[in-house]
Amino acid sequence: MFCVKFFNNNFAFGAEKFIIRNMQKIEVGKTYVHYKGNKYKIIALAKHSETLEDMVVYQSLTQGGIWVRPMSMWNNVIDDKGTLRFTLID
Repeated sequence: MFCVKFFNNNFAFGAEKFIIRNMQKIEVGKTYVHYKGNKYKIIALAKHSETLEDMVVYQSLTQGGIWVRPMSMWNNVIDDKGTLRFTLID
């Protein structure tokens, strides 16, 4: 087994995790669970007005708050077990 280093300095072990984890689609209307357990629905994909960076606009299903996160962070692997920041659940 070998370690793959991601562009965001996170690590995952084994080629299968690298391929599968980075292939998760980011889709409007879909529900995702954050690695800490909260559920969110993507309500829009957007661009940052200054940098033109792709952004994800999402809403908490428990508290209703609306959040924006760079798309490049959405599928981040947050630990050495290959855990994604957000995982598609529907």
